[in-house]
Amino acid sequence: MIPGANSWMAGRRRLAGFVAGATLAIVALAFLVVQLAGGLLHTFVSPPTLALLGGLNLAILGVRLTELRILRTGRGHHVLQRPAALPYRRRDRRRAHRSRNVAILLAATVIALPHAATTWQLETVRRTLNETFAVASATSDPSVQPHIEAMIEENSAAPAAATTPSSTPLEPAPASPTVGDLPRTADGTIDIVLIGLDSGAGRTGARNDANMVLSIDPHTAEVALIGIPRNLVQIPLPSSEDDCRCYRPPLYSLYEHGQANPDLFTGASDPGAEAVRQAASALLDRTIEWYFVADLTAFRHLVDAVGGIDVE
Repeated sequence: MIPGANSWMAGRRRLAGFVAGATLAIVALAFLVVQLAGGLLHTFVSPPTLALLGGLNLAILGVRLTELRILRTGRGHHVLQRPAALPYRRRDRRRAHRSRNVAILLAATVIALPHAATTWQLETVRRTLNETFAVASATSDPSVQPHIEAMIEENSAAPAAATTPSSTPLEPAPASPTVGDLPRTADGTIDIVLIGLDSGAGRTGARNDANMVLSIDPHTAEVALIGIPRNLVQIPLPSSEDDCRCYRPPLYSLYEHGQANPDLFTGASDPGAEAVRQAASALLDRTIEWYFVADLTAFRHLVDAVGGIDVE
């Protein structure tokens, strides 16, 4: 069970020190990867590095099995070693030989299992990274490349167009409001609370699991997106009848609370969304006048609108 112990008992002190030191180095490296973020973590969570760690893991396994074999071929008092004096009776010698083989097989299995599990996990992560972030083939596709270049050109030209003074405002599409029709905050931005519900076919309730505030600066075309944790509690709510003037349960249940108490949000076409809007406004101290609600069915429509995705 202890790396290097078999070599130590076989009298191979130098090999035992190497195996124990290498194992401790891997454990220390794994600890650093888990504890630290940023460059170190990003360096190790990459397919080539994961493959290298997998090879190192198998190399350590090979050394450990080698030291087990060295222990087996030596003579001594250890259960895996040949006894210094063999039993006199042939039947006893065969029984001792079988017992030693069974002990060696069990020891090899115990040693190999953690390394095998580590190898399987590393390969699973490496394969997942390759399949999930395989963008090289898409960017090199001749049919996709013109679209990518057009998007880059459009995005690079957008800031210059936005900052160029003009006496003639942009004409909106027919039946669409102009930017000037949208309410602004005190600093001139347009804020919208985005609400994602988990309601859909075959599901009960409508929890607002996703809550984000979108802030748009119409003059510079800059956009900020602020996420509000779904488990946030005691959220300030002006229409609350509680003494704290807040909503005590987690935020994800606020939409259902508004739907169940429409009298607290008089005149709102969607009391649940109005409740979330009020809470987000009070929490961020912003004048949020707009909200956008999407459930799972709407999410399907949004995915289909951009061409859909293939799931294997």
